[in-house]
Amino acid sequence: METIQDRSTLKVEKRAYTTQQCEVRDDMPGDGLTFEGVASTVDSPYLVRDSFGDFTETIQAGAFDKTLAENADVGLFIDHAGVPLARTRAKTMTLVADPHLRAHARLDGDRPDVQIIRSALRRGEVDQMSIGFRVHKQEWNADYTERLIREAQLFDVSIVAFPANPETSAQVRALVRDAESMTNPNELRAAMRRLEAALAALEPPVLEPVPEPDEDVNERYERLRVRLRDMNGPVSRAGAGPR
Repeated sequence: METIQDRSTLKVEKRAYTTQQCEVRDDMPGDGLTFEGVASTVDSPYLVRDSFGDFTETIQAGAFDKTLAENADVGLFIDHAGVPLARTRAKTMTLVADPHLRAHARLDGDRPDVQIIRSALRRGEVDQMSIGFRVHKQEWNADYTERLIREAQLFDVSIVAFPANPETSAQVRALVRDAESMTNPNELRAAMRRLEAALAALEPPVLEPVPEPDEDVNERYERLRVRLRDMNGPVSRAGAGPR
């Protein structure tokens, strides 16, 4: 496997995990609540789908040790957005790798968003956690079908209802229409890069189940790949540079 350590070109990524190890308890004085959940598993291969296809990914045990040792400022959010429910810098949340990444947070029961998430968790309407991170050390095999994450910088942990972003769908279709009208290979290649970024946002990597693709968009995207290949060579993950 090839080791890639170029931090300057690596993007922030997200992974969502379906887990039953996620609960909120009324066990604090006053209106306080305790939240505990597994934010990320380690040493367990899972399938990831991105705009280049499928690959198997594993987060190695110890990948978050550097972030935790440096006391990184990490917030607990709902769907990676809004005001944090808790935060390590405020000492209302602690993160521990044992080896899985676990979050333990003290929540304010008077907050409306906390009341909503408490109800959703208890009713089983929310059953996923997600992490936002940037990979600092990774390895890919020769054909880019297996990825091992050795070190990652953690930005946030989130309680999530739906890992996909439906608002991106209209953007994806607009980019497909634009790309289909292009005949210049350089313009088409740039349009494909924009489309691939939008597709990655539309279908962010999820452990289980992997969401079904939008077949109409996928078919049109594959036809664009073939057209670009015929114009000026293939589009491939290996040619996209380190990710």
